[in-house]
Amino acid sequence: MTSFYFALIITSLMIGGIVPSINAESIPEWIKNTAGWWATDAISESEFVNAMEFLVNVGIISIQSTNNDPLKLLNDLSFLEKTFLPDKKSTHFINSHGFRNIEFSEEKESGVFRIFMIGGSTTYGSGVDDKNTIPYLLQEKIRAQGTEEIQII
Repeated sequence: MTSFYFALIITSLMIGGIVPSINAESIPEWIKNTAGWWATDAISESEFVNAMEFLVNVGIISIQSTNNDPLKLLNDLSFLEKTFLPDKKSTHFINSHGFRNIEFSEEKESGVFRIFMIGGSTTYGSGVDDKNTIPYLLQEKIRAQGTEEIQII
């Protein structure tokens, strides 16, 4: 199946004139004929692919490829105006776990209750400093009632 797609791409490049530097006059007739034979089933797919591979191997046809590292594409944040990185203090503190909160151990101490608050911009506290976020204010309200052993994250 991959050879079919390879053949289709090569045929498109040769017949369709996708590559601007190649015009109809610069493609040899025998290549046009071979592509035509394949398109009309006069030659098999494997014969056509073998012919195209030969042309690539001897340098008559060159195929440019770009090797994109998918992780590199995902890690490129240059388009963002602002980024929040762990351990960078500003009016917002993002801990090493990616939460807008003080650092905390992954291992919870016995007797401590944890509540993870998940939500959108209002839960995050968009536009306010750390001490005015919903999780922080809720934790302070609960602690004011005498419950010290709670962490709202």
